Amino acid sequence: DGFGELVDRLAVGSTGGSDSSQGLS
Repeated sequence: DGFGELVDRLAVGSTGGSDSSQGLS
C-alpha cells in the first residue's frame, strides 16, 4: 500500500488515490 500511494501521488495523484493505490498495491 505504501508504495502504491507513493507512486499514485507522483504519477497519477490527480486521477484519484484509491483506484491507483489499490491497483499498484
